[in-house]
Amino acid sequence: MTPEYNERSRRQSPNFDCALARDWLKKTDQRLLPSSFPQIAEEYSFLHEYRQSGLRTLRVAFLAAFAAFVVFAILSGVADGEIVSGFAARGTALLSLGLVLIVLFVFGQGVIGNYVPLMSALGVLGMVGSSSTRKFISVDSELLVAAPTSAIALWLLFAFFRLPLGAALGVAAIGSAYSVVSGLYVTNLPYPLTRTILYLAFSIALGVLLASSIEMRERRLFLQRRLAEYVQDELELKSQAAMIASSDKARLMATVAHDLRQPMMAAMIHLSLVDSRATEEDLNGVTEHLGRARASLSLLEELLEHLLETARGEAARD
Repeated sequence: MTPEYNERSRRQSPNFDCALARDWLKKTDQRLLPSSFPQIAEEYSFLHEYRQSGLRTLRVAFLAAFAAFVVFAILSGVADGEIVSGFAARGTALLSLGLVLIVLFVFGQGVIGNYVPLMSALGVLGMVGSSSTRKFISVDSELLVAAPTSAIALWLLFAFFRLPLGAALGVAAIGSAYSVVSGLYVTNLPYPLTRTILYLAFSIALGVLLASSIEMRERRLFLQRRLAEYVQDELELKSQAAMIASSDKARLMATVAHDLRQPMMAAMIHLSLVDSRATEEDLNGVTEHLGRARASLSLLEELLEHLLETARGEAARD
């Protein structure tokens, strides 16, 4: 089962290693096949997104296939005048497609949780079913034997199912073997068996390259987005820290200004009293007020020294 996925907690996860992510991106230029991320949390998050994308694509693909099959069956039956005779076979195929659509649309989260086994089974059924339906779509024996249905199914498998390469290759091998053994060839040219095997092998090889390139591109985009989110989160944290520091400094300056104003005002008052007492020739009063002014100035000196020590500490931390 895929673990619960939470976009906010994933973005804010402290375990994201920026250096590992950048190293993985550098090494992808030298790889032909996709590889897992070094961090398990990022791998789970990517697989969840990747399979959700595959599920959305499959919904559209099967819905289009259902509509196309209905239209084709009606047109084929009208042209051949055998709508009733082929109703059971066509109805069975439509019912199968309808059940697949119900599973994809209604039980989406269950599909994501068991994605690989369910999609592998669906791929096998799809390849076998797409080959088998050729037996009742047309009454022309040449047409029903030779058709590129299997090759097209392989391309759809590798392009849209978002399966791991090992699972996709297994599904492709089973579907291709069924087509060959059942005599459902992709061509009616000379040596149809040999040509069918070669065509299917070529389709599988191209499908592997296609699936690999899609997954590698999606992995790179995912990790680049994670790095951008990581940098954005770091900038937001630094911005918040700077705002807090600025607010703290503003409060400190207000407090310091208030504390400095008090001894300065006290010293000025005492000096004015000294001046008045000196005029009156009251030496005892002059000495008393000079002592108090000296005490106020000493307090002011201590406050200034404390302020300087705080400034030095802030500069050292910066």
